[in-house]
Amino acid sequence: MKQGCKFIIVIFFIIYLSSQVYALGASPPSRIYNFEPGLEDEFTINVLKDTNKKIVLGVMGDLNESVTLDKTELADDEKSFSVKLKLPEELTEPGKHRTYILISEQPDPELSNFIETAITVKVVIMVYVPYPGRYFDAKLEARDVNVGEDVRFDLEIFSRGTEDVEVLPRIEVYDSKGLRIGELELQPRMILSQEEVKLKKFFNTEGLNPGDYSAKAFVEYGLTAEAETTFRLGSLSIDLVNYTNLFFIDDLEKFVLKIQSGWNDNIEGAYAEIFIYNDSFKSDSFRTSPVTLTPWQKRTVEGFFDSSEFAPGAYEANVTLYYFGGGEKASNSQVVTVFFQEPPDDGSLVWYYIGGGGILLFIIAIILKYFIINKNNGKKRRKK
Repeated sequence: MKQGCKFIIVIFFIIYLSSQVYALGASPPSRIYNFEPGLEDEFTINVLKDTNKKIVLGVMGDLNESVTLDKTELADDEKSFSVKLKLPEELTEPGKHRTYILISEQPDPELSNFIETAITVKVVIMVYVPYPGRYFDAKLEARDVNVGEDVRFDLEIFSRGTEDVEVLPRIEVYDSKGLRIGELELQPRMILSQEEVKLKKFFNTEGLNPGDYSAKAFVEYGLTAEAETTFRLGSLSIDLVNYTNLFFIDDLEKFVLKIQSGWNDNIEGAYAEIFIYNDSFKSDSFRTSPVTLTPWQKRTVEGFFDSSEFAPGAYEANVTLYYFGGGEKASNSQVVTVFFQEPPDDGSLVWYYIGGGGILLFIIAIILKYFIINKNNGKKRRKK
């Protein structure tokens, strides 16, 4: 029983903590090195903090003996510390070697019997040890654009081997169904051992439809390194994502719409004009408040209308979205189904609250029963 109570307290405490904001950060968040025997380096880590707790420092990971900190904790007025790196003369295991610098709040010892909520930030030191022979990694990125504009692909090629190798890169572009719609060939080039090369290539989108696309890079070097990315082609459009579909017959009701931009630029003055109707009734039209949408942004808009003349039942709502972008005005309409009903009386509201409370108590009872059963089973096992 006590365990069940503790569990419930923990849940409520976690919910409470989720509403609190504490800041602890570090810059730079990482350091990356290609292995060189005996490599030495020294750098400073700046710590962002808004806590009164003591900050303690530590090191853990593959090469923790190669990393030295100039201090083990930060005083209240200190916001940085130094790191020294000295790599060994030999590392036989190829690949990535990660070492973490830990920056942590020191827990309050007076709360040690409760939940410790200390925050820890990790700064990673990554050391790449080359593979024997030839070995490559690749990374591909693309930028969202509007239809008719060129997509820029950024391809990074990383040599992780000991050999200098000539590579042949290419990029294939696919539509949302996975059908290949284009291919870009890049020039063959020699890449040295542990060298990183950044390439760019542009793909023309003239004649393509708005929507989601993907691309895959292939780096041929006897073997093939691959990388994938996605991008979007936008058009001057706004989509209706969600909307209020149930209203009470009252003096004033609020119609809330969630809309999303389908354009890769700002859309100004977006608003909706709505009227609601069925076979025997048509409401006056009303408008929502206007908003500005950044590229691909989702936002809510809302408008108010008099619902007192509606009868219970199903209605159609004609929603027309108006918006401006690139000096042009555009609109699109959609008809959705909404429902009206009489508002619940005070007695019904009481039952709603009772029902909600009953469900909560039922869930708590199940949790308590679970812990009681586990506790009893544990006692039985100990007796045996």
